[in-house]
Amino acid sequence: MTLTSILATFTMIGLALVSTEANAQTNTTHLDVGLEILFKPFPEKENGSSEGDDSRVARVLDWLGCRKGLPITNEIDRILFAPQSPYRPIAFFIRPYFSVPNERSLGRQVVSTLPYIERKTCYVTALEHFDFRRDKGTRLVAQADSLLQDCAIAETDGYLAALLDKGLVENASGWAGRNARKHVAVRHVKVEGDAGGYFRAVLAEIGLPSKPSLTTVISELCDVYFCGTDEISIEEQELHQSLNIMRFAQDHNMTEPEAVRLMADALRETLRKKETDERGRLNLYSLITALSLSRGFGTEGVLLDAAFSEWNPNRYASLLGFLRIASPQATLNAARRVIDDKTNFTALERNGCYKKLAELAGSRESERTDIQNEIVSFLQTSIGREPNAFICHMLDVKLLNILPNWENSENRRKLAARFADQGDQNAIGSYFREVLQKIDNSSQREKQK
Repeated sequence: MTLTSILATFTMIGLALVSTEANAQTNTTHLDVGLEILFKPFPEKENGSSEGDDSRVARVLDWLGCRKGLPITNEIDRILFAPQSPYRPIAFFIRPYFSVPNERSLGRQVVSTLPYIERKTCYVTALEHFDFRRDKGTRLVAQADSLLQDCAIAETDGYLAALLDKGLVENASGWAGRNARKHVAVRHVKVEGDAGGYFRAVLAEIGLPSKPSLTTVISELCDVYFCGTDEISIEEQELHQSLNIMRFAQDHNMTEPEAVRLMADALRETLRKKETDERGRLNLYSLITALSLSRGFGTEGVLLDAAFSEWNPNRYASLLGFLRIASPQATLNAARRVIDDKTNFTALERNGCYKKLAELAGSRESERTDIQNEIVSFLQTSIGREPNAFICHMLDVKLLNILPNWENSENRRKLAARFADQGDQNAIGSYFREVLQKIDNSSQREKQK
């Protein structure tokens, strides 16, 4: 029987049992009509494989992938962690498909909740039926690999840790070279019996865990090629970075906030050293980018400090990274500092601040919060003092969408008059001359009424 046959059989039987069990417990039906078509038996060929294995598996997974809003994860977890569950290995086998890439707690929950014999059965089932070499690029195998590695890191029993370690190494996953594997070996090396001997041999082969350095922080926490790819959305980049942080914390036996603090310390040290060679500049850019993608770890402070640092050839990148993750109030406070600081900041940085504030201000149809009203007031005041014509043009367009009374206001007329006398070939001058003409015409019509 092929891997795809096994996968299809386990997936369908498992989902059927999970759904049946959940429906029996809740007396409700969570899965809509249509899944029963996927449960039809496979016609067997003479060689033992099933007709359309690959397409059937693809259909099952596509069907499930379109229904992530259903409580299927809860149903599987209910079977996986139930006190008495004959279907636990099946639930464990199919559960990785429904894991988000940075799901952190499932491995720890398996180890802390399930008894020894149940964990062993689950591990053996997964290791026997996943072909990591053949199907390495598939989502299911990648998620299963991640879950089994998380279980190995969390495992408290030496024998089961050795079982997982052997299986992961033999299946050519990324486990063999991870620093986390060395920490696992150190933790179980003094265990009595075969498990202790096994991990002593592992340590003799791969050595003791390494301590994090600037090089490892850059290489493992700052994936510059990924972060700098425009075709990848910010959300995908943030997810990728959260995985980097999770893996780094596991590999170096620390918490995720501690891993992020290492990045912040490395950025401060890099700025202090003022390394102007190519490697120093690349390290600086990598750290700024990685910290700006580490949302939720309080990196706003170090990015703001970097933006106002005495020396920073990537000042603009630091500022944009801060603006993307900072709160509206923090953004307004920083913008005030940037606009007042003519020594370190140019029109480029001011333009970035104004754009972000305009984005936070809301539309003219919406009801504004106090901080939004403060931002709008600041933009109105700033446009009257801003010397750069291109920035004023951008702000004028933004304010038209923010303020219902801006179009024919006296402040807009003063702004247009300030730049209308620029040359005939100047697009900004032409724009503001047209604005001035429209406002004057509107004023004349009002007087004639």
